[in-house]
Amino acid sequence: MKFVGKQIGSPWVKDLIHRMRKESPEFAKLWKLHDVEERKKTRIFEIQHEKFGKLTFMRSILIPAEAENLRLVILIPVLPEKR
Repeated sequence: MKFVGKQIGSPWVKDLIHRMRKESPEFAKLWKLHDVEERKKTRIFEIQHEKFGKLTFMRSILIPAEAENLRLVILIPVLPEKR
């Protein structure tokens, strides 16, 4: 499998891709092409949640090379000790 971004090879990424390929024949077909790349810079942002307070996320946007109108947005929680 081909992985992009800073989380290359992470178990959660492998699991996510496995589940998406299993659930979506179209995703599985596109993933086989390996024409998915990260085109926008990773961005760290924070939101203020009513119940949980300040939450920090790292956002990556993946864009299929041959379908630039599609976006796969991945939000990864950033743990307090990694901020």
